[in-house]
Amino acid sequence: MKQLGFGTVLTCMLICSLIIVVSSCETGDNGDSYYISFTIDSEVFEFTLGLTEVEEHAWVSEINEDTNVDLYFFATPNVETGLTAPDDYMWFIVKNVEVVTTGSYSTVEVYYGQDGIYYFGTPALVDITVYGAVGETLEGTFSATVDDGGPSIEITNGAFRTIRTADNTYAPFD
Repeated sequence: MKQLGFGTVLTCMLICSLIIVVSSCETGDNGDSYYISFTIDSEVFEFTLGLTEVEEHAWVSEINEDTNVDLYFFATPNVETGLTAPDDYMWFIVKNVEVVTTGSYSTVEVYYGQDGIYYFGTPALVDITVYGAVGETLEGTFSATVDDGGPSIEITNGAFRTIRTADNTYAPFD
């Protein structure tokens, strides 16, 4: 029986480690490859689903119907049809984006639904680190402050890896 040398074993271990690291960077905590995750009061949320009428995963659409391009990000933790606003969702709009570019944006509107209570907020910050074409991903981080007229909620440690749907796709809420 042939024995493997130390160098061969070490090389195999490094390759396996690299595969594990690369694959773990492409998925959320629950293994879904598309998500919007964030923290509120030390509780971590990860929304991986979209809307049955648009896209089954967390998604983003480039809205370019006028001279300014906006990005609509959307995710929910439950299967939603989109015919009515879901009870729980994360939806944010990055306004006036240069097309196909990464960067930091502060012209952001955030809408967050929790147990049927809807919060809206600014200030918000979004950093886009990967900007893919339709069918590819947008990735990055975000933070925001939202409220419903009462006490503010701080959204921290936000991260997203969303699939880019067809341009000018809106959430079809009635």
